[in-house]
Amino acid sequence: MANIRKQSSFAWRWRQAVARSDLSASAKAICQALGLKMDKDGGNCHPTIQDLVALSGLSKKTVIKHLDAAASAGWISVTRGQFYGQMHNRKSYVARFPDRPSVPVRQHDDDAESLGGGIASEGAKVVEMGDEDGVNKGNNTVYQLPHDNESPEDSPNISPQLRTRTGASGAERRKSERLFLRWLKAWPNAEQWSLSRTRKAWDDLDSDQRLRCIDRTPDYLNQPGTADRIACPATYLQARAWERLPPVVAPERPERVSAKAFGKVWMAYRFWLLLQPPNGQLVITGFDQRQIDQGQVTREALLFEKTRKSGWPAVNELLTKIREPVMCPSWLVEVSEGFRQVQRGSDLWSAWERLHERRGWPWFGWTTDYPWFPAVDPSAGDLNAAVDTAMNDFETLVNEGREDAG
Repeated sequence: MANIRKQSSFAWRWRQAVARSDLSASAKAICQALGLKMDKDGGNCHPTIQDLVALSGLSKKTVIKHLDAAASAGWISVTRGQFYGQMHNRKSYVARFPDRPSVPVRQHDDDAESLGGGIASEGAKVVEMGDEDGVNKGNNTVYQLPHDNESPEDSPNISPQLRTRTGASGAERRKSERLFLRWLKAWPNAEQWSLSRTRKAWDDLDSDQRLRCIDRTPDYLNQPGTADRIACPATYLQARAWERLPPVVAPERPERVSAKAFGKVWMAYRFWLLLQPPNGQLVITGFDQRQIDQGQVTREALLFEKTRKSGWPAVNELLTKIREPVMCPSWLVEVSEGFRQVQRGSDLWSAWERLHERRGWPWFGWTTDYPWFPAVDPSAGDLNAAVDTAMNDFETLVNEGREDAG
């Protein structure tokens, strides 16, 4: 009766396949050394080069050379710096199979019998196996190895959802991997658990579940008390533990928010102040009166200029404190969302300066190179009309924002 081998771990099957591959002896020795550091899923493997030198008995130069050879042949995947802490500079190694088996598997025509007299499961193949000393132990049942570990259809690292789709794009898989690594870095002691198992659990999530997982995991980890908290990241993903968290209560919007000079909210605050009636003190000096009496200037023109310079003291004060954040009404955050940066000295910049002149508003003595202004239609031929329209639209948004804020 044939000796039946139950389905073995991925790492065991990989080591057996490497041993029968056409890799060089040195490359095989290094792969076997990696195998000693892997979990049963062929992941969670982060040895240093010195570790591999000690395990393989090869020199550092030889280890580096044949690691590259094994990776080029498709037997390992190598990534760098997936974790924080002391291991962030280490490389991670994951077992995989090249696109084609290096040595064909000799398949027998007759089915193997199980220990209980049954038939080997579908997909199993009967091969002649030897022990580590090369002694033939007879016919054994093993399971078909996945030959293309990168294929969306065959890879054990791709979710069932991805396998059943007619071709998940490479862009989708890369996006999923980026999100996975972003989430994994936040998990405490993630390097202690099986990376491949965690990745498989991640791949079993749909895109919405992944985003909710990323969003709610900090809430899960920051819960008071750790006695009932899941330590294994793969178990957490499989259990969808974030779905059992209480719903997030949106915090009340603060009345005021901090804004940096010439940013979106700061500029919206400045325009909002300018839309108020001028309230600065205007003084007609004796010199001013003589100029009026002598006809050098009209009273209206003089008052217009004095209003432009001193009519909005709150705006002038903003420009004296550009190194300090300013507390602005919080409803201006939403109002300023549509603002766009304008290059200082550009045609659009000059159009905004002319709008200030027409409205009698003070202009800037100094700004950053790209301050923010209400959005202007880029296809507009008449920039003067375009900035007038943008300012009117902003005023409408301001009135709506104040009403919504109560």
